[in-house]
Amino acid sequence: MPYIINEVDLYRKNKIKKVSVLVNNGRFDQINNSLSNYQFVQMNGKDYVMTPGHVFFDFILTSKDSFPAFKTFFLESIINKGCTTVIPIIPVNRLRDLGQQFKKYRHLMINAPVDFCFGIKISYQTLTEQLIYKCHHQKCKVIFVNVNHSKQLDTIPWGFIQHATSFYTIPIIPLLDDTSISSMEKRKIQTKWKKITKAHRIVTSIRKIEEGVPIREDLLMKLGLNPIRGDVRVGANVDYNLYSSETKKAIVEQNGELNYDKHIPLITVHNGRVIKAGKEKFLFVGSGRELREVVPSRFKNNNYI
Repeated sequence: MPYIINEVDLYRKNKIKKVSVLVNNGRFDQINNSLSNYQFVQMNGKDYVMTPGHVFFDFILTSKDSFPAFKTFFLESIINKGCTTVIPIIPVNRLRDLGQQFKKYRHLMINAPVDFCFGIKISYQTLTEQLIYKCHHQKCKVIFVNVNHSKQLDTIPWGFIQHATSFYTIPIIPLLDDTSISSMEKRKIQTKWKKITKAHRIVTSIRKIEEGVPIREDLLMKLGLNPIRGDVRVGANVDYNLYSSETKKAIVEQNGELNYDKHIPLITVHNGRVIKAGKEKFLFVGSGRELREVVPSRFKNNNYI
């Protein structure tokens, strides 16, 4: 049933704008300053700040192999924080293990209450042309590469990887362990990685990756998820959060930044259905689906970094 959220403070791109939003057929149908000419069911949004449903990376899903642990994880670490799409990152030690690991993780996500897609985490030795083709077959959205020293980058077959990524433009992102790499070595890796990937036109990001916080819009674009996920715009999926009005003051005080650790949404909607209301969280087991149709970098521009 169509409905309108009237005069809500929409938080996008570190700015707040008061809008009215028409929701219809599982999509945001219209977003305007006013929708007073429509006679649909109205919801007063004056007391809320609206954000998109968040998209999170998750690197520890296999530790939730029992249903009670799985349930607690999704209720407290995903739904409670307003996440409506999660990207589990699958560890792959050897190329030949990739298919079996995807099978294992897809089985783990059968009961997922939010939508999902997958990425992988590998060592630098595993990054090959063949890996890219296998990632395409498995509908993988991102490759994270563990790198500990800048010299390791010289052993990667970048020319072959460039050829493979021209067929399947998957983002390849370095993972740097802050506890084992000095600040100087980290800067050397980042500088060298940026130079190499730019020369070979490989989509990447060198900004720090964090769990439990929304993925940045530019990276969502490279993953192929934005603008359908992680955004409130016409045509996007109906995933959104409503925060208290106090959140607006905090955003202004933080120069447009929303601290996602301190501020928790009051209401979360996933695919048009409320999964959180106040302190109540609802686990609709198996209601999430894998976003297999999403193609990495389908909306990217020429900004490969």
